[in-house]
Parts: sequence; structure tokens; C-alpha cells
Amino acid sequence: MAVQAPHIELALLYREDYAAWARETAARLRARDFDGLDTESAAEELEALAGKDERELLRRLTILIQHLLKWEYQPEYRTKSWLATIRVQRKDIGKLLRDSPSLRRRIGLNLEEVFAEGREEAIFEAGLVLERIPVGVLYTEDQILSPDWLPGTSA
Repeated sequence: MAVQAPHIELALLYREDYAAWARETAARLRARDFDGLDTESAAEELEALAGKDERELLRRLTILIQHLLKWEYQPEYRTKSWLATIRVQRKDIGKLLRDSPSLRRRIGLNLEEVFAEGREEAIFEAGLVLERIPVGVLYTEDQILSPDWLPGTSA
């Protein structure tokens, strides 16, 4: 029973002071005090970290697609700001994929949903007529991630 006291203490700390729980959990891991770990909360946090990266990837893809659609469907309003947003999103997506290559698979699995969200945001922000942008995935994954590709160009 004495072995569980540290676990219970750490589980309570998780609910009351997340930062203190994280520091104490890290200290116990380094000390190899595995019996004293709050393994359930630690597992939840690791899963949450993985989910956070995936949500960031999908959010950045949505913004990228939104700006690619605006670039294609409102050529008269193209700005360096749109181009800068496209470049930044591609670079940041590249960093995410470099740090966590397994996220690449999540792009294909979510491309239809991300495209729909990017289309919706482009329509809302740019005031585009709904019918101007076809429904569905209009660009390939390689086109979306290519640092040089822009819709309406041959590159």
C-alpha cells in the first residue's frame, strides 16, 4: 500500500497543479522511480501532445488552402501578404513534418475535410460567390506542399 501513496499524490497533483505535476513526473522519470509515476495521466498527456501537432498541421493546411483558393479565384486581388501567408504556412508545415514524419499520412486522411474548411474560409473572408469555387479537393497533396507551386501557374 505504501507504494501507491506516491502515485495517488501525483494523481492529485495532476488535477490541482499541472505544471508541478509535469515537473515532478519528469523528475521521477529521470530518477527511474517508475512505481511512483501517475502512468494514466502521463499517457493521456502524451496522446494530447500528439493530437496537438496533428491539429496544428490541419489548421495550417486549412489556412494554406484558403489562401491558395483566394490566389486562384481572385487574381485581381493578389497581394504579397497572401503570398507571404502561403510561404509561411508551407514552411511551418514542413517543420512539423520534419519533426514528426508520421503526420504526413494525416494529410491524405484529412484532405477532403481540410479542403472544405479552407474553401469555406476563403468564401467568407474574400466574399467569393459560393459557386465560383468547386466543391471537392482541387489540388494534389504535392501541389499544396510544393514551395514553388501556385494555382493558375504552370510551375
